[in-house]
Amino acid sequence: MIIMILSFLLIGIAMILYASVNLFKIFSCKKQIDAYCMGKDRRLAGFRRGRDSFWTFSYRYDGKDYYRESKLGVTVKLHDSLVQGEKYSIYINEKNPQVYVVERKATITEILYIVMGVIILGLAIFSYVFFYHADYLFQLIY
Repeated sequence: MIIMILSFLLIGIAMILYASVNLFKIFSCKKQIDAYCMGKDRRLAGFRRGRDSFWTFSYRYDGKDYYRESKLGVTVKLHDSLVQGEKYSIYINEKNPQVYVVERKATITEILYIVMGVIILGLAIFSYVFFYHADYLFQLIY
């Protein structure tokens, strides 16, 4: 039982950390510049069966050219409206110009990861309290 509780605890923390790192990357990109959409690449990502779309943008910042791909900050609505060869405003991190986002918005993925992480953490805490301290809880109730 303790292994299950520790597993839930670690999974919940990992999900929250993953989403937090992505949100930090999204909101650390503050400098708005123009960039050209070079297209998207659909490929297998991770262990899932589906394919993820990685958008590639070409831009110049501080005299240096960048040709980078990312899927951070690409909402579903924006994903369907991007056109190859068009000029878009993107946001870059001035300290690390290789990191960019198309929109400075939290995507549904980050929000779901945080919500699911909190639920799993709550389940781990509830399981620990219920299975290992149930007698104390019943004394409080009765």
